[in-house]
Amino acid sequence: MKNQNGFTALEIIIAIVVIVAAGAFFYFQKRDLVTANLDTQRKTTANTLYHNLEAIYYPTYGFYPEVITLEQFKGLTPSLLTDPAGIPITEATSTLRYEPYGCNVEGKCRGYTLVALLDNEANFVKISRN
Repeated sequence: MKNQNGFTALEIIIAIVVIVAAGAFFYFQKRDLVTANLDTQRKTTANTLYHNLEAIYYPTYGFYPEVITLEQFKGLTPSLLTDPAGIPITEATSTLRYEPYGCNVEGKCRGYTLVALLDNEANFVKISRN
């Protein structure tokens, strides 16, 4: 009997199939985690803006702004006025939207809707209380 060194073709094919399957599994798991993280960032930003509008801005001024700016909210970080891709919430392509309604010519609004467009679940919507 001859002593064989190395692997057979079948063993190599099985090893390649196992490695490719594991790689595909980890790729899809990572993609799902990234998507879930982006959704969480959008919801957190919407909740932060909602809290600032309801607990700070409206009680102080008695109306909601037509446009949200950093000058109105001194404590906000600039990243809160953009979606996770860095697109400002005032842009139509943003996945975070501030939609005021009932605004007069002075830019004072009766209410608003905050919408976070999510990838893994239904859109996250916050509506003004007043």
